[in-house]
Amino acid sequence: MLCTKCVKREASITVGGRKLCELCANNEVTRRAYRVLLDSGAIDLKHVTVLSSPQFSGAERVLSRLFARMGRRHSRELEVVELAAKGGSVDTLIHSFLTAKGDLVLLPFTSDFLTAYLIYSISKGRGPIYVKLYSPYFHLRGTLFVSPMIRTSILELKGMGRVEIRTGEEEFDELHRWVLDQLAENPELLFTAPSSAKLFEGAETCQTCGATLVGGICPMCAL
Repeated sequence: MLCTKCVKREASITVGGRKLCELCANNEVTRRAYRVLLDSGAIDLKHVTVLSSPQFSGAERVLSRLFARMGRRHSRELEVVELAAKGGSVDTLIHSFLTAKGDLVLLPFTSDFLTAYLIYSISKGRGPIYVKLYSPYFHLRGTLFVSPMIRTSILELKGMGRVEIRTGEEEFDELHRWVLDQLAENPELLFTAPSSAKLFEGAETCQTCGATLVGGICPMCAL
């Protein structure tokens, strides 16, 4: 089957429900990421930090490739910072990302991960929930956090590089695998999480990590 966009090369990756060749798929993913960065107002920031962790294997390489493609017209410095592996819950993992420092921090969260996290948090009735994750960009403590892959699943990143997400929280990882299975036939599933997250708009949030507060204080930042 030929790519539905260029109608020249063999289609190998499904992006947004369309069968695309690797080149057109990469261009589409880059276009999405560039739009997020442009809308965030961070296009002129010179120093960019990419966060890396063992739980998001390969994500830093994809972000670096996206950065290289997006940054051709802009002179910027890229730094990859690896976070220490932390056991425990998925909340602990997210907290470690959102308490990182820098002028502009690129987060590795993909749409499939965010969909799974919202389902998991709501179904468990647990807190805090990191509602800010469902915005393409947000400010915390003077740092601008941007999620270039917020509208892209790891299934759509195949042309950019292999990304594997294993948080170590077995129940969450099982749910994440289920979400990925569903995406093969239901790509529209990715668009449900941001809309559902709007249910939490107006909730009080922690000024350090952005979590919705339970009892007036974020338990992890209080430690």
